[in-house]
Amino acid sequence: MSFLLNTHIHNSIESFRANRSRSLLTSVGIAVGMACIVLILSLSGGLKQLLVDQVSGENGNILVVRPESNRSANDKSFLSLIGSTQTYARSSLTTKDVETISKLKDVKAVAPLAITENNLKGEQEAVAGKVVATTEGLDNIVELPLEYGAFLEDSSQLNQIVLGHKLSQRLFDAVETVGETVKVKDKVFLVVGVLREIGEPINYNDIDFDESAIIALNRAGQINDNLQIQQINVKVANQAATDKVFENINKQLTKLHGEPDFSVVNGANVSNSTNRLFDVVGYILSLVAGVSLVVGGIGVMNIMLVSVSERTREIGIRKAVGATNGNIMMQFLFESLTLSLIGGLLGLGFGYAFAFGISSMMPFNPMVSWQIVGVVLAMSVTIGCLFGLFPAARAAHKDPIDSLRHYR
Repeated sequence: MSFLLNTHIHNSIESFRANRSRSLLTSVGIAVGMACIVLILSLSGGLKQLLVDQVSGENGNILVVRPESNRSANDKSFLSLIGSTQTYARSSLTTKDVETISKLKDVKAVAPLAITENNLKGEQEAVAGKVVATTEGLDNIVELPLEYGAFLEDSSQLNQIVLGHKLSQRLFDAVETVGETVKVKDKVFLVVGVLREIGEPINYNDIDFDESAIIALNRAGQINDNLQIQQINVKVANQAATDKVFENINKQLTKLHGEPDFSVVNGANVSNSTNRLFDVVGYILSLVAGVSLVVGGIGVMNIMLVSVSERTREIGIRKAVGATNGNIMMQFLFESLTLSLIGGLLGLGFGYAFAFGISSMMPFNPMVSWQIVGVVLAMSVTIGCLFGLFPAARAAHKDPIDSLRHYR
């Protein structure tokens, strides 16, 4: 058995070498589809890991409260994900919720997030940017390093604003802008601080702080009449108390709202909603990439049928000296598998090359894992068997006498 296996492997490699150009082009057809799938899986995995690392960096003592509809928490459909964005637009979270949470035992800091898109005007022309209404507690929960000035102080009677590094440059063509004024709609805010460049446009808060302006929540009503709190960040005193605080928040907010129209998440679950969206997008893109794999598989089938036709006399000779239909079928299946596996390995290399190239312009690295390698190898074997089966069966059922009469 092992002798036959070694023979089939040797013959398939020799067949590849005998028709290098044709075989390589066929493998490239598989490689294109595999490269797309590797690119999608590695980048989406890298994005997920980035969000998990951000939360893990806070020692696991971060809780996030978000508005939630009555749909099942396990509902992972694409329509439910679209519905979640609409849920945020009609958020049930209020300042009373913030006050209630802040009074709970073992809660170290609470920061609501009310995010709006507004036009801001400095010395340069007006620019569009995100305005984040929050409290001074945000600085204790999210690492926001200041380059100039100070963070918000709720005790002040002034309209204060903290600018992101890049937003400050866009508004004033400078970073050191403490003491300048920014007009948001028709209200004037004093710049009290400028953040150092963070370089994390993707995070569990869904805010690019480099391009955002931060104001006090109690001042946000001046520029937006119907302000909605999209998220409440909670920092627990220590990780051991996280579960207890988690239960208390659920209990107290359910009592306030009368129904669980919110969700409280912690640890790696903070990024679940984003991860689910990445998964859905990844599945859709993988399906598109799968079409190119089918095209590559058809290319393998076509080349194998040509190979069977060209080697009809060889098949007759093998059968004449005792090869069975099974031996012939396995011989051509192995050749099909060789084409597909070489394509898969090429796709793995190309895919990761493109992924690392793209990630050099992104704030995250692609995920490198044995699972992705396993998926590529499994798909290569599946395509090789599936699309090589018909040519192999056709070769196995050739009549040996008719095959011996065949001349190229």
